[in-house]
Amino acid sequence: MSRPMDELQQLLKNLHLSRMAEGLPEELQRAEKEGLAYTELLLRLVRAQWHHRQETALEWRIRQARLPERWALVRVSVHRDHLDRSIVITGIGGS
Repeated sequence: MSRPMDELQQLLKNLHLSRMAEGLPEELQRAEKEGLAYTELLLRLVRAQWHHRQETALEWRIRQARLPERWALVRVSVHRDHLDRSIVITGIGGS
């Protein structure tokens, strides 16, 4: 790995952008292979980081709720004369 790449990954980790740092090598290779624009590359990296933060925030909230068992939120599409979307909560066991 090159010196600029090492520094970039270290800076991303220091800024707590771990998902971007993890995905950087693969996304750079993909961008080079597919000829992606810089904005597309950056968008892909930032989107991955955002999804990671959303997932970890949800996990934190679930832990803070101290539910007696683990629950899953499942999105269900309902067609025709019903609601477009609904959320169904189902118990999946475990702690």
